[in-house]
Amino acid sequence: MSYAVCGLEIEEFKRSFCYGLKDKLLHYSAMLAVHNQYIPEDADELSDYYISAVICPEKVLQKFPRTRFFTCMRDPLNDDQVKLAYRMHLAKVDVRINLFRHLEHGILTIYPKDFLPGKIFQDMVLKEVELAVKMPG
Repeated sequence: MSYAVCGLEIEEFKRSFCYGLKDKLLHYSAMLAVHNQYIPEDADELSDYYISAVICPEKVLQKFPRTRFFTCMRDPLNDDQVKLAYRMHLAKVDVRINLFRHLEHGILTIYPKDFLPGKIFQDMVLKEVELAVKMPG
């Protein structure tokens, strides 16, 4: 999943959202602008799990395929990704979260060629794609 998760509860504190106050790529104001641009005004964003997968009912989560998350520890969306991965685990989904410490949102995809965490990320993603292609049905 890519950006599968962003809990939209305004009154729920999330430690990772604090990173959005100083994140160069996903500042809190950018998250708010994207939210305002893409979510219809009449949407029930706190109960519509098509908008936020983190609130999916367990019966829907149980139907999710094998899932791998790749996230940076200093990503403003990190807490919600961990929350969804945990809920998927409880629903008996084959899920794994790969957490890159001390890195900010998006840095793994815009790294210089000699940036070791970016190379590790690329290798991990390619390995997971190869495994997914080889999986039956």
